[in-house]
Amino acid sequence: GRPGTLSHRILDSLLRKEIGFNGVVFSDDMHMHAITKYYSLEESIRLAVNGGIDIMCFSGNIPGSDERIADKIHSTLRALVDKGDISSERVEQSYRRIMALKARLGAGETNYYKALADEQRQRAEQLNTKLLAAEKALADAAEGSKKKKKKKRSS
Repeated sequence: GRPGTLSHRILDSLLRKEIGFNGVVFSDDMHMHAITKYYSLEESIRLAVNGGIDIMCFSGNIPGSDERIADKIHSTLRALVDKGDISSERVEQSYRRIMALKARLGAGETNYYKALADEQRQRAEQLNTKLLAAEKALADAAEGSKKKKKKKRSS
């Protein structure tokens, strides 16, 4: 079979439909040997996007090429959409998932974590106040015990 990154059966049928995951799916390194040994760049991009990958990860530039990897991937993806090998709807699905993730991370999630951090800070301050009070009570009790012992000795 194909690597999971290129497998529609794993990404769409299992991950999305059976498990119900609706988030952004990142690829493994698209330059990993399990892909580059058997698939061209164009074929691997076609399989990954049609399989359900939303964001493809590449480890570096294309060996032996003067073209930047980002430019090559963009032009390859654009050509695959223009030829109909990848539907514009499929690209739009990824776009919507990515934008939803960005919105969640940019606003709501950040505020949630800030509020959580504030709650934890307040809780830590409350515990610190209790700890200081307990330490003072212990010190006072120890001092009171010393005074009682001194008083007994002097009697």
